[in-house]
Amino acid sequence: MIKSVLVFLFLLSSCLLASENWPQFRGVNALGVSENKGLPEKWSVTENVVWKKEVPGRGWSSPVVWGKQIFITTVINEGQTEEPKKGLYFGGNRYRPPSGRHHWKVFCLNLDDGKLIWEKTAHTGIPKGPIHIKNSYASETPITDGERLYAYFGNQGLYCYSLEGEFLWKKQWPAYKTRYGWGLAASPVLHKGRLYIVNDNEEESFLVALDAETGKQIWRVEREGEKSNWSTPYVWENKLRTEIITPGTRKNRSYGLDGKLLYEFGGNSSITIATPYASHGLLYVTSGYVGDRKKPIFAIRPGAKGDISLNSDEDTNKHIAWCQRRAGPYNPSTIVYGDLLYVLLDRGLVGCYEAKTGKLVYGPERIVPRGGAFTSSPWAYDGKVFFLDENGVTYVLKAGRKFELLATNRLDPKKDMCMATPAIAGNKVLIRTDSQIYCISQEEKKPLEAKPKLGVIQLRKYKFEQAKKDMPYSLYVPKGYDKAKKYPLMVALHGLGSSHWQIIRYPGLTRLAEEHGYIVVAPMGYNSSGWYGSRGQSSRRSNPPNLGELSEKDVMNVLQIVRDEFSIDNKRIYLMGHSMGGGGTWHLGMKYPKIWAGLAPLAPAPPRNINDLVKIKDTPVIVVCGDRDGLVRAARMWVGRMKTLKMNYEYIEVKGGGHIRPAYQKLPEVYAFFEKHAKSIEK
Repeated sequence: MIKSVLVFLFLLSSCLLASENWPQFRGVNALGVSENKGLPEKWSVTENVVWKKEVPGRGWSSPVVWGKQIFITTVINEGQTEEPKKGLYFGGNRYRPPSGRHHWKVFCLNLDDGKLIWEKTAHTGIPKGPIHIKNSYASETPITDGERLYAYFGNQGLYCYSLEGEFLWKKQWPAYKTRYGWGLAASPVLHKGRLYIVNDNEEESFLVALDAETGKQIWRVEREGEKSNWSTPYVWENKLRTEIITPGTRKNRSYGLDGKLLYEFGGNSSITIATPYASHGLLYVTSGYVGDRKKPIFAIRPGAKGDISLNSDEDTNKHIAWCQRRAGPYNPSTIVYGDLLYVLLDRGLVGCYEAKTGKLVYGPERIVPRGGAFTSSPWAYDGKVFFLDENGVTYVLKAGRKFELLATNRLDPKKDMCMATPAIAGNKVLIRTDSQIYCISQEEKKPLEAKPKLGVIQLRKYKFEQAKKDMPYSLYVPKGYDKAKKYPLMVALHGLGSSHWQIIRYPGLTRLAEEHGYIVVAPMGYNSSGWYGSRGQSSRRSNPPNLGELSEKDVMNVLQIVRDEFSIDNKRIYLMGHSMGGGGTWHLGMKYPKIWAGLAPLAPAPPRNINDLVKIKDTPVIVVCGDRDGLVRAARMWVGRMKTLKMNYEYIEVKGGGHIRPAYQKLPEVYAFFEKHAKSIEK
């Protein structure tokens, strides 16, 4: 039975992005929608502001978030930067770049308090080309896969960093001319280890696929006849295939993952900016330059081939489910929330359509008394849709078939010009202005701190929001705990079919914790067969489908809970696991190497990629396995690779030992090994 489960779980597919993260422009799948709970409805310059942080220079890129890290790009001019004017107008063209030295920067901030974690300068020099007065040299939103950050600065190039700020690689292209010298703005997208970038310009428009780990070009296709556009591409995984969608003024095009053209269609306005996305099994593509009669919203069915353009008298055909020819916005993207599609026009009008049919529900209705200037794309959560104007005013609309304005939230119009689209992380909204970033969150009263039980195993639980259920875990805090001191922490992962309650009762585990002064916590890992993400994050055959993701997230949630509640020595956090938990120890150790001071995989069921050991070549590891254990051959193979990498490790092979007993028999050696190793830098 165990062998069959092992075979099945080895087939789990690759990871999905966690909903707590906001890894790209408009978040997961570019939808601009969050299902997170406890997000704010109202705010001001002071109300519900957790923190705000000045951001030097200028950039209209959105913040992106992974875990507790916010990433944001900007460009600082040593000389004078011309101030932009709000609204829509002519005369913003600039045909020469500014002459001052510029610094292309990447900042990493702490989500909880806004403090700077690290700062990197990607490049210093003179810009390669001009930009529109309302554009910036950091308008492209960076993107992250949870391992690396990719900061794209248009004509200046693409720069890749680890999440700890280590520079990994860069990729640059010639600086091509853009229409009227407006510059670039399309952001990169990620899909299964590849980065896709569209560079539409006046000279040599192209779509390129890069290896995300190395930056090496996989393929590049020229976009024949296409000139300057500012729309971010979209990777559409539909029921028939996966496509790369690239809107364009001349043609909207779909490419396969090999770069070959699948289909195309015309009918856009003369300037294309909005980002496509998919919902209800349809793809939504939009453009709407204010000076054109053509302002279409297209809804596309999967499976198209060739030229699928509508005839002049058509609003639908075999592959285009519906089209609203004069409904599209200019700068903002549309948003689908529930069964409705909302359109924010640049001058402050909102229209609502049925997402599946394109039928008008209401509008356009005015949300500002007169005039108005909107560039940011809308976002939605908790039954509300939010629209941020360039003056820093957010209009809150009740989602539904009736137009109802609920609230108006104002920042400082003198300091807070807003063109970047906000990001959402957990219960926080991040609003970037031209000079600072606000962290907005609903104010909550904190419960009185409960005194922890000492010297006994505690059964606890917490609210696992992503799983929508209470999740148990076990905890041991030594009798002499004093919050004025720092304590080492051991995270213990149970085996297949077991539980947190069982592993924390392994003979000697808490007794040794008391002797050595350790706090021990044992997460459930969502259920008894979650594998902590080591067999993939999701599978159609697992229950729930994202079991691996939830299992891994549960461990990291519990780790954070304990770090927040107790006085933990961040230089001495250790990870130990048995069997399936040993595989989880390898996986989480290699995925989050900066956290752990040491690892102890005990009779481990190994993950899929032994080559990832290089990620923890500087992490001390102790491996225990019985020589009669069916997993001993795999253990020896991993130990052999550690030897090749010249890692700091110990291997204990218990003569005559099976799968269970060596795990707790050698706990004294595990503690002794951990006692010898601490991290030199806190993470």
